[in-house]
Amino acid sequence: MKKRTLYFSNFIIFFSFFFQTTTALGQNQLHCDSYQVGDLNLDNDVNVIDIQILVTHILYPQSQVTCQENLDFDGDNKKSIFDILILVNLILKQEPQEFVSANLASNLMTYNKTMTEVQVMEDATSTDEQGTDTTLIEEGDIYRIIRPGLIANLNSWRGLQLIDLKNLDNIRVSGEYPVVGSPLELYSLESEQNERDFVLVLINHWKNFYLDKRSKLHNQEGALVLLIDISDIEKPVEVDRVFFPGTIRKSRLAKNDQQSRLYLISSEWKQTKNEEGLGFPWQNQTFARSFLIKPQKNKIEQVQSIELDNNISEIQGTPTAIILARNEYDWQNGHKSYVSLLNIEDKNATISLSKEVAVKGRVENQFNLDLYNGVLRVVSEGGSWNERINHIETFNANDLSGIDQATFGANESLFATIFLGNKAFFVTYFLQDPFHAFSIDEKGNVEEKSEFIVSGWNDFFKPVFSQKRLIGTGIDDASGSRKMALSLYDITDLENPNPLITRESIDLSSSWSQAQFDHKAFTVLEEVVNIESLVTEDTKNEVMTETGLVLLPFSGWSEVDNKYINAVQLFTFSNQSLSKRGILKHKSSVQRSILAKENIAANLSRDSLTVYDISQPDDPDKQGEVELAPNYSDLFYFKNENTSYFLRVKNEKDSFLPWWDSDSSMNHFATIDVFKSKDDLLSERNPFKSFQVPAYASLYQSGNYLVSVLNEQENSLLNIWDFNQTLQDDIIKPIAILETNLLINNNSHPLPYFSVTDECFDCRRVWPENNLDENVKSFIGGLAFINKEFSYTKADDCLRNNDPVLEKSDFMIEPSLEEPYFCSPHNTYQENIKLHILDLNDPYNPIIYYEIDLPPDMNQKSEELISTFVNKDSLWLNTKEPLEQEKREDQPTAKHYSYKLPLDNLEKMTFEKRINLPGVIFSTFKNKDTNFILTRDQQWDKKNNLKTSLVSLEHKKDKVVKLDSYDFHGEAIQKIITKNDFDIFIQTQTYSEVVTDDLIVVTKNPYGLEEKSRTRLSQGLSLKDVVDNKLFFSVAGGIISYELNENPRPQAFLPANGWPRQLIFEGKDVFFAAGRYGIYGFQIDIENIFKKDNLED
Repeated sequence: MKKRTLYFSNFIIFFSFFFQTTTALGQNQLHCDSYQVGDLNLDNDVNVIDIQILVTHILYPQSQVTCQENLDFDGDNKKSIFDILILVNLILKQEPQEFVSANLASNLMTYNKTMTEVQVMEDATSTDEQGTDTTLIEEGDIYRIIRPGLIANLNSWRGLQLIDLKNLDNIRVSGEYPVVGSPLELYSLESEQNERDFVLVLINHWKNFYLDKRSKLHNQEGALVLLIDISDIEKPVEVDRVFFPGTIRKSRLAKNDQQSRLYLISSEWKQTKNEEGLGFPWQNQTFARSFLIKPQKNKIEQVQSIELDNNISEIQGTPTAIILARNEYDWQNGHKSYVSLLNIEDKNATISLSKEVAVKGRVENQFNLDLYNGVLRVVSEGGSWNERINHIETFNANDLSGIDQATFGANESLFATIFLGNKAFFVTYFLQDPFHAFSIDEKGNVEEKSEFIVSGWNDFFKPVFSQKRLIGTGIDDASGSRKMALSLYDITDLENPNPLITRESIDLSSSWSQAQFDHKAFTVLEEVVNIESLVTEDTKNEVMTETGLVLLPFSGWSEVDNKYINAVQLFTFSNQSLSKRGILKHKSSVQRSILAKENIAANLSRDSLTVYDISQPDDPDKQGEVELAPNYSDLFYFKNENTSYFLRVKNEKDSFLPWWDSDSSMNHFATIDVFKSKDDLLSERNPFKSFQVPAYASLYQSGNYLVSVLNEQENSLLNIWDFNQTLQDDIIKPIAILETNLLINNNSHPLPYFSVTDECFDCRRVWPENNLDENVKSFIGGLAFINKEFSYTKADDCLRNNDPVLEKSDFMIEPSLEEPYFCSPHNTYQENIKLHILDLNDPYNPIIYYEIDLPPDMNQKSEELISTFVNKDSLWLNTKEPLEQEKREDQPTAKHYSYKLPLDNLEKMTFEKRINLPGVIFSTFKNKDTNFILTRDQQWDKKNNLKTSLVSLEHKKDKVVKLDSYDFHGEAIQKIITKNDFDIFIQTQTYSEVVTDDLIVVTKNPYGLEEKSRTRLSQGLSLKDVVDNKLFFSVAGGIISYELNENPRPQAFLPANGWPRQLIFEGKDVFFAAGRYGIYGFQIDIENIFKKDNLED
């Protein structure tokens, strides 16, 4: 059976990762949306989090999973490893998706009446009694062709993009409208009165912040509907928006000449209360919402919202009603769906809901639903895994009373389905593919006419030649492997014992396509080509003229090219033939392949668009390519006496390459674009100059010097660029190049590089892959490389040296919850530290000082390097040495040491004598001739609870004297920033019945620490930086700034996708790179967080 044929390696990859996360969850209650009972979706978004939920429940059966009825994917009434296998395989097969796509043909080919995309039945029209009002029902998608050569694209990273294909020599993104959140789908509109073009954009997970009456910060999250004027393709303009809580699940648009009506199905988590006012667990509520869209008035008008039963999984649009299917599951009866009708006939967008009727199985997708001549037709899959049965049922649309029913495909899974007038065709699968043909008369009576057996299966159908033929996309498994295939069926005679005319497969040993789970991923067009094909039948050759065209995206391993490829396969067809033509190669999996204008195919993926001339389908000619979401992995700022520069780093490859990418990472380059103005930087155009570095080189800034470090297997290559002078040369070249093999640790991880992941599951963040701060330190005049090496040590060598006698002036004692290494009867790891210094005082003749002598009083066998710290002219190494059992109290404790290496004279640098400190040094400052040190310490109190303190000390040569401390009782320090000579900014978190975050400002003076202010923070804020009188916090969805005064208060929310690695401040502006989300720039003085009364929803 298809759902049982899985790859065990896929399970191993996912399970090894999720075991740790699910173990951490333990017996915590999991809440998940069961609106799609039994299918992939356990948490409102089909992804790897669903696997986490399932694994957790299997490992911890006693945990409460509110949608545990969803977990039995194989229908055996048990939750086991086989359910995980099914879920893993289907999620891997689906590729990450950002959009709920839909079938639409209304405006794709309006520029050429001879080009019409094949209609699928959920697109329908109706005419009023006078025959003057035609209403078209359409689904949204991630693109629309606005006019020949202009595509509106909704990119998951960049938002709305207008792509101009008029000049194929200069394909470009002419205009963008960034959106924050999760772009879902769009519709195109036009206002004929003033010839303006509009798009309607649907967004989930949009965020904003507001203040309540007590000035407490609150998060507002939900869905947005945006009306955007795209008449000026260079500058799209938002003209109206509607916000509502929850998440958009499905949508349909009814269009006519006067106005358009938008219908949405949304869900929202709410906490219910009983009669006594006590809170029940959070429950998911589902709503139907209707809107009038009036482009000529720049207006979206919300008309009505009615609550529906939960678990709405699929909808199908018709001119008079939207068919709703909700799924439920119970242990006795298995999966079952309930179907109802949402009346949408009213032109003013009022809606009403019919009663619902239970069908015998589970509705799998929208093509299982149909409304024709007053008869509701539903096909569903029912039963359990070992007793599977499929049902077709008909109902009177007026009262949903049953008319007729039939069963088919016993013990087979339901795949492609389509209703065409009085006909219906269904595909089931169990090792082979039965193609079922049904007749349904005007009264709704059902009769199966034939069943044709063929290998593989079809996922979706599209009718052609006035519904006399079907094009099916799916899998051919006749050879033992699974190949994407296209099939052509003759459906004129329902009793035809062999309706399959022909089938063509992709030339790969195995392949997959987004068209397996997204019916809009492949395109079928009629009357767009005219090409002859030789067809052999019964030993006779016949020439067929093929006028139809299919564009089918696919991905798979090419044994010819010896690498994983992504492409689009071209097919042409007639009513008796189907021919495989050329392929359109693409660098990533294609989401949509469309005919953008005559003979020009455009392939859309999340990161790029490629354009091909397909006037010769056997030999398509690539015309161009444009990046849609370049990966901007880093941003630097240099300023000298003459000018200033922004350096934007663009990586062609993400660091997490798939295993099937056979290209060596060393053959790729990152482009560094130099900008003189912030406007050019933000517009992503007109770089002043550009140069390249290896894609996986690490980049560091020391003053106005840029250093790249490329770690290869045997050596490291360093390049140095000077930005102290105005750039005059046309080509930017490094001023010095060094090659060394001493910066690489062969038995440890190499020096880190910054990486940008596509997406961090659902959190949409950009993360550094390693902690650069602990490996490479920048100072004025050079870089310090701190490498940790680990080696095996025999047990006999595992004994520590005798600990030094503790003097009264020693600072004891910081709790240590783990040893730096452990001894066993066999062997152990031991840490060795190597320190290298790059001297840039003469940048044209740089020097590397290798393996700087470590302090003679550092005992590497017992001390663990825990952090490093650089001030203006010194490098500090912070270590800790756990005390032996006989020398400590009941709780584990350790001594902290700091080693100072002056960097003002690199030729004669040597470590000073170590000093024992209470905790870890995080700042130093000087007052007149006295040096002061600030540390962060932790102690066990008398009740064996941890207490954290900030400690102020006076530093006299090799001794320190404690001056003062500031204690945090029951608080954990999250972040410490010192940005001036007076204030310390600390973010703390308190763990109790309610987790709370606080911002504490402590004033430092030579002889004391004093709390200046304490502010309660909203959860989810993470202190990022302090500039002038502003505090900046990163938060999911952007940056929040606080005005710094005696009582810091929220001032502005700067919406952005991605969490910044670093903020760059230039004047009154702040910038940061966010990977494929782009470069963000904001004014730091704006104010947009107000009381909720002033917030316009």
